[in-house]
Amino acid sequence: MDMRDPSRYRGDAAAHSRLRGLRLVKISVQHGPRKREYPINSMTREGASTLTFDYKGKDITVAQYFLDVKNARYRNRNLSETDIR
Repeated sequence: MDMRDPSRYRGDAAAHSRLRGLRLVKISVQHGPRKREYPINSMTREGASTLTFDYKGKDITVAQYFLDVKNARYRNRNLSETDIR
């Protein structure tokens, strides 16, 4: 799924309008001593428990990736995901 594909919001004008407002928001992420800010690029309708991506040749959910790779349990698996770049 291409997160930047505007056809995902076809027929959902309210969601598209909210996304335009969210693009002004930046998310702060800290990995060890490094702290970075990323703007919100888009939102998904799926949560981390259902949103999948290709990782090392197999489909894996976002929640499973964080558990297996980062050893961190995803607390809000059913909330919409944000795409930051």
